[in-house]
Amino acid sequence: MNALAPFENITVLYGHIHRRHFQQTGNARHYGARSLIFAFNDPLINADKAQLPFAKDDPFKELGIRQIAALDDANSNTVVEINDVVLAKTEFSSVSGFQQMIKNNNEEGRASNDSD
Repeated sequence: MNALAPFENITVLYGHIHRRHFQQTGNARHYGARSLIFAFNDPLINADKAQLPFAKDDPFKELGIRQIAALDDANSNTVVEINDVVLAKTEFSSVSGFQQMIKNNNEEGRASNDSD
């Protein structure tokens, strides 16, 4: 963190923790990626480090990806916007992969703005 201290506005993106996470340290905002395969408990809520149990009725619970956009605010400051893309079982013809997930969220309004 000492290397980042001289900077005014820092955004750190990272993954491999298998859960949504946000933390502010000084001028740096840290955003953790969600998992696409195994979701884990938040250690602040539950000390168990095991993955969350599979729910047959909601197979994608706590799984997904995050879209990131850098936007300028009214004062010409760059603001990072993080939106969760929720995985779903719904399929759309003529699209595949990432576009499938985005289409599902845009049409059903399932993307959530993460205002940690």
